[in-house]
Order: sequence, then C-alpha cells, then structure tokens
Amino acid sequence: MARKLDIRSLIDRTQEYLPSDSLALIEDAYEFTTGKLQEIQGESADVELEHALRTAITVAELQLDANCIAAALLHGLPEKYGVNLADIGKHFGADVGKLIEELAKLEKVTFLMEKKPKKAFDSEAQAESLRAPSYRPGDRGNICTGSASLGHYANKVAA
Repeated sequence: MARKLDIRSLIDRTQEYLPSDSLALIEDAYEFTTGKLQEIQGESADVELEHALRTAITVAELQLDANCIAAALLHGLPEKYGVNLADIGKHFGADVGKLIEELAKLEKVTFLMEKKPKKAFDSEAQAESLRAPSYRPGDRGNICTGSASLGHYANKVAA
C-alpha cells in the first residue's frame, strides 16, 4: 500500500534547491488547497489533495520555481471545483494564476489527444473495397489506383 503524502514530502524536495523565503508560497498554496477541498468535499478531499501533492512533487523533482509548484497544488480548484481563478490570482499573484489558466488549456488538449480515434470505415467491407483494385478492362485510367483519367470523366460530363 502506498504511503500517504503530506506537505513535508514536498517541502523536503523543494528546500534542496529553492530559497527558504519561497517555501512560504508553497505552504500557503497547500493550506489554501486543503481548505477549499475540505470545504467542498469534506472527508473525501484526501484523494484530490493526494493528487495535488503528487503533481507538485513531480514539478519539484523537475526543480521548477515556487510559482510552478504552487500552481501544481492549486491546478484542480478552478476547473473541477469552480474556485474563481481571479481570486487565486489575487491571493497568489498573476504568475500563478496564469500558470493555472494555461495548464487548464493543456489538460484539454491532452484529453482530446487521449480520446480514441474514430474508425475510418463503418465496416470491414468498406475498408476492403479500397484495398481491392477497382480497375476494369476498358478503363483508360491509372491501373495502380483504378481511377479513370480526368479526361475520360470530363468527356462523359460534356456529352
């Protein structure tokens, strides 16, 4: 069973490379996220808080700055829980607000890319009809593709 994460896991990673005065922003973002999640979800907030912490730890492992880590902690609040992004920006600064806004756009793109592509053909017969050559004796078109020449079709339309 995986051990439950807490803010200490994140702080331990960040204090290795960030100045100590920037840790206050990270702790504030954690407290804000915890408060909002408990307000919205009650006891079931633990799962979402765990996700926010894992995301922030991943960002810290990349040794990104405190704004990026704060945005990682806060990123789910506007999109999933309707917390006003402007309020987050006022509380944590415009940079953090902008990072969260751009991350939401990136998540939408990722979601669209993960969607299963539609089938190109409704049936195997349709797919097979394109694989089988459709050249018929007497066609003066390209034997490889089975399509008649444009001149041949133009003559039929003109007639």
